[in-house]
Amino acid sequence: MKEIDQKFQLIDDRSVPVFIPFDEEARDILQQLKEYQGDDGRTLLRRAGVYTVGVQNVSHEGRPSPFQRLFDAGVVVPLWEKSTALFVLVDMSWYDEDALGLKLDIPDGQAVVL
Repeated sequence: MKEIDQKFQLIDDRSVPVFIPFDEEARDILQQLKEYQGDDGRTLLRRAGVYTVGVQNVSHEGRPSPFQRLFDAGVVVPLWEKSTALFVLVDMSWYDEDALGLKLDIPDGQAVVL
């Protein structure tokens, strides 16, 4: 687990990688990532990159960052326990299929109940 956590480092641009499992292939990759044991890690991470977006993690005017609002609402969770290398969108209602992106208009204090 630690090995893949260390390998999955994106460019330091103050964003957090969020994996969006929006189709069958993405869900298959997600399952493989969850079960990762060290074999063929590069290929798996390359495949995961297609389904990964960077979400801004910089607060503005005292307001939580877009990533922090998603995280606080329970919309995204860490893929691996005790790791912040990759997060997963767990509530697909926050994925805009037409725009191919995340909805980031979560009001402060809102939570998603699963």
